[in-house]
Amino acid sequence: MSACALVRESASPASRRSASARTFLDCRRSVGFTTELVHSCKPGERWRAERRPGSLGTFFGEKRLHFCGVNAGASLAGRAGMRERALLDSAPFLLSPLLTLAGVALAGSQLRSAPGAAIAVGLLWLSWACASAEPRARVPLALGAGFLFWFCAARAGGAIEEYERTSAAVRGEFSGPERCAGRIRIVTSPVQRTSRGFRGDSEVRESWVGEAGPLECDRLKVEGPLLVRVGSEPMGLGRGDELVGVFQLAPLELFRNEKISDDPSGAARRGVILSGGLVALDERIAGRSLRRAVDWSRALVRERIVATFDPGAVPLAKALVLGETDLEDEDRIAFAASGLMHVLAVSGTHLVVAILTLTNLLRMLLVRVPRLARRLDVTRFSSALGIPLSWLYEDFSGASGSAFRAACMLSAVLGARALGFRVRGGSALGLSILWGLAADPLLGGDLSFLLSALSTLGLLALGQPLTRALMRGRFLTKQPLRFIIENLVATVSASLGCAPAIALMNDKLTLAALLANLLAAPVGELFALPACLLHAVSAPLPDLERGLAWVGSSALLLVAWVAKWSAGVEELKFGVGLPDAWDMVFFVALGLVSLGVFARLSHVKARVLGAMLTLGIGLFRYLPSAEAGGASPGLLRVTALDIGQGDALWLEFPDGKVALVDGGGYPGGKPDVAERVLLPWIRAHRVRELDLMILSHPDRDHMLGLFGVLEAVPVRELWHTAQPTEHSRELARLLALARQRGVRVRGAAELCGSDHDFGARVSVLAPCGAALDLGRNDASLVVRIDYGAHSALLTGDIELPGEASLVAAAPDRLRSTLLKVGHHGSDTSSSRELLARVQPELAFISVGARNSFGHPKRDVLERLEGMGTQIFRTDRQGSLTFETDGRVASVRVVVR
Repeated sequence: MSACALVRESASPASRRSASARTFLDCRRSVGFTTELVHSCKPGERWRAERRPGSLGTFFGEKRLHFCGVNAGASLAGRAGMRERALLDSAPFLLSPLLTLAGVALAGSQLRSAPGAAIAVGLLWLSWACASAEPRARVPLALGAGFLFWFCAARAGGAIEEYERTSAAVRGEFSGPERCAGRIRIVTSPVQRTSRGFRGDSEVRESWVGEAGPLECDRLKVEGPLLVRVGSEPMGLGRGDELVGVFQLAPLELFRNEKISDDPSGAARRGVILSGGLVALDERIAGRSLRRAVDWSRALVRERIVATFDPGAVPLAKALVLGETDLEDEDRIAFAASGLMHVLAVSGTHLVVAILTLTNLLRMLLVRVPRLARRLDVTRFSSALGIPLSWLYEDFSGASGSAFRAACMLSAVLGARALGFRVRGGSALGLSILWGLAADPLLGGDLSFLLSALSTLGLLALGQPLTRALMRGRFLTKQPLRFIIENLVATVSASLGCAPAIALMNDKLTLAALLANLLAAPVGELFALPACLLHAVSAPLPDLERGLAWVGSSALLLVAWVAKWSAGVEELKFGVGLPDAWDMVFFVALGLVSLGVFARLSHVKARVLGAMLTLGIGLFRYLPSAEAGGASPGLLRVTALDIGQGDALWLEFPDGKVALVDGGGYPGGKPDVAERVLLPWIRAHRVRELDLMILSHPDRDHMLGLFGVLEAVPVRELWHTAQPTEHSRELARLLALARQRGVRVRGAAELCGSDHDFGARVSVLAPCGAALDLGRNDASLVVRIDYGAHSALLTGDIELPGEASLVAAAPDRLRSTLLKVGHHGSDTSSSRELLARVQPELAFISVGARNSFGHPKRDVLERLEGMGTQIFRTDRQGSLTFETDGRVASVRVVVR
């Protein structure tokens, strides 16, 4: 009799079925996460298992004793053995050392972004794994995980620092867009997107990333090599092509705002320093490589999709096959809100359908060739061939983070099959994450990679065991109930797994997503995906191609209809706040504990109850974060948001009210400042209603972002200047939208000279009287905020005539601690007369790194510096926050 922790039957299935075969079982003992042979049962002996209470270190507090002994006719120790097998079925993947190391490594890669939370997550993963491991494995596991954590942290941190250093050096040389002549070699697959303007016009553009050598620009020389993103009209380009010509380039625009900054790891991962467009092409040198052939095939498939699919389904098909995100705004919002974006994302499902279908077909063909079947293990051969095919498809489909992770995991499974053994799902998932981080230390910051990994974790940890538990009842195994239950469990488990990441993208979730996935996911996987993949290779057969295009279009349009329907069911929506790093720590802790408890439950009702309890705890913890927040009582904050070239100021008043002054915006409508900055900022501050919105004047770089805010957030009052300008039609639309949503609209004539109490005194100083007839910029609303010993003066885009009028009308009310510099630092503003009256200690300049006006002007900076004013700029320091309690004032910046 010998104790051991893992048992494997060495006899083959055929010999087990043979009446004369001996029952021969190997008893093995766990040594950490490896096994060693300790005893073999003698002929006539049968294996038995008993369970006794043990320490937490042995599979959730249960010590398993396995031994050999004479027990004629016994199965796996009756009911106790069955419960033991249920535990083994649901828990082992959680104890995979690869999955543990992957979780710790992933946390380490985020150390620079959120140090405290990353360390906490790493310790949670390691503590949980060590508590579940054999005692002998704990020290090696802890040492390996600790090394991996700091190794990944060092690699990721070094890559980000190198990128920021290079980016800062180039940004310092550029004062705006430059025309640069040189040679650029394309290094990423070109993608085509439809550029849709604010007025509804559209244009198809092709963009790609290239490696530039030395560039001769108008006012400077840029030493290479460095990566640039270039847009042009569609030209059928591919990787390896070299373009010689003139390019309009400027530093890459990143929005760096407190709590919601563009992820530096994402920018560093892409490595792009400059971006712009092709002005003139002098020479094109075609590349020759396998990757160039892949890009040629992508272009051919894209062309056939556009030619044969229904126009409404073309963007959906391009996303499904090529990984190109070119959805209409309405479709994009609907798919995100309904939780159906995964149907269009290139993920593990695509690779399973495409690659496993090919490998199985190959195996079926080879089996029918007797010579090969006798000499060759066709299963291993076809599995080995599937590995390069999976990476070829990953490259063809756009090489997204989710596709990369899926290719890693499928390669692990196929590689194990090719070597003649099986790999558990948890080990394959862990290996795919470690593989990805080894290839790219910043991959952990890719949201598609995280969503793919988390949804897979949910399916393995919750979906599979819960499905097995539910399928024990005879009634539940009958169709179509079984199909419904399996899809519902898969939807819930995958959604729970990636819920924290989904909450980063959406401020509202909907229970209708469960029904939407139940309806749309089978349509997408059974009809749309196979039809689109077969369509990609059916061009030589026109009739078949048209038929597949009809099937694919119909399925995709049905999925889109389901997405729009579920996104429109307002009654089932509930708001969620923007999770911070410590929210993620909580979800990791909750997930690990709940999975550990869940694995111990053997009864169906107990498992369902455990899943519901876990969901309830998560909602109880998280939903309160969506409750109304606002300003900190007793403090005045004025924040200049980094929205590129334009103005957007966030005000938090001492009485808890909040206001938005201007909303930025780009003339073409892209990037959407409301979507990228304003709404995430409002959500991060837990604000459910704006007390005040101020439009200083109706220029697009101050106004366009306000449309998105008005549509998404209730607003009590809107103040505006009501001056007729060349953008009067857009101003009329904004005011009409405000009135339609019940906002009180007040013009400059009503506001001028009045004071308003927000815990601090808010006064409108201009335009008043004759100043109302000044030009567009000079008629900007000038707002003064007083709180205790400090004040702030917000001047919009006021220029020299408006400043003279302001000095004449309110000479004694201009002195302020903080000055929001007029017109982004233009030399048509900030006159000596105005500055002499204001005497600012601090100056905020809201300006974009890519502005073509040369703002801020050197003369303005010299005037401010000559007065001893401390200058802060959004293009170099990100969002700028002025804070005072009425006695002491301070400034906080994102980039120092």
